[in-house]
Amino acid sequence: MASLYITEDYAIIKKHQQRIVVQKEDKILLEIPSFKIDKILLFGKIQITADAVEWLLENNIDVAFFNQYGRLKAKLQNIESKNVYLRILQYETYQDEKRRLSIAKSIVKGKIESMINFIKRFHKNHPDISFDEEISFLEKSIELLERKQHIGGVLGVEGIVCSVYFGSFNKFLLNSNWHGSFPGRTKRPPRDPLNALLSLGYSLVTNELVSVLCGIGFDPYVGFLHEIDYGRPSLAVDLLEEFRVAVVDRVVVEMVNNKVISYEDFEYKENMVLMKKEYLKKFFEHFDRKLNTSFKDYFSGQELTYRKAFYNQAQKLAKAIRENISYESFRFL
Repeated sequence: MASLYITEDYAIIKKHQQRIVVQKEDKILLEIPSFKIDKILLFGKIQITADAVEWLLENNIDVAFFNQYGRLKAKLQNIESKNVYLRILQYETYQDEKRRLSIAKSIVKGKIESMINFIKRFHKNHPDISFDEEISFLEKSIELLERKQHIGGVLGVEGIVCSVYFGSFNKFLLNSNWHGSFPGRTKRPPRDPLNALLSLGYSLVTNELVSVLCGIGFDPYVGFLHEIDYGRPSLAVDLLEEFRVAVVDRVVVEMVNNKVISYEDFEYKENMVLMKKEYLKKFFEHFDRKLNTSFKDYFSGQELTYRKAFYNQAQKLAKAIRENISYESFRFL
């Protein structure tokens, strides 16, 4: 099944028999059977009728509401999993500094190794572009990470690693129209087109992970790497770290280098940059295609999609917590 993305302001989502109908004024924009979708993502001023809300909940179709630059605002979904025992163990693990530190280190180590593998793969296809300094630094940072004894130190390593990684991001941009266009990572709000795409992609993955975590029985607001912060789904953001490179960064680089997007696709509002709504469909198509792409899992060698990998990682984390064993984070090969 796939996700349904709706960006048309003032559209209305209705239920007709066993179908979702998207209508604006007197015009039907879309009709789709429920069995073809498992979630709906709304960007803009969109209404849902009471009958449609009831029907969506009955059919376990999640609805996510995003603001104008892709930040998740709210979700409509069924009552959380009844697995209260997992949540109790999650809270106990959060309070156990040693176990929490071990999980946090694994998450960051997986993220760093994914960065290294992404850079090496890119360099293999473009040997004229040097990444020697970046690779050397990232490899040494893994050794530094292992020596950290507190969460603050782990976050410090993660912050430095991201600075070096994003400092080299312009090297990935082969499209001459985008050379040197990335000023470094900025967010809340993003201040240039590339950061706007990265932020949007990260928000979409976070939404997917919140749904997976809630379905299994986790409390998505209590993480192990990221501290508790009001309104932030810290556990989903923890798992996001493992998939940023493999899913979002790759989609953005591919779209730029294959000339799928251009500067004309964006608009500037005060101090932020947004992708114009009429061009969001291009991003959603590439993003959804990436989530449904099959790849070989680093540990099991199985063929998975990224959506399946999200579920697998959440289950691995649940097992690590239940059995008090080491957690292995996702790696991009």
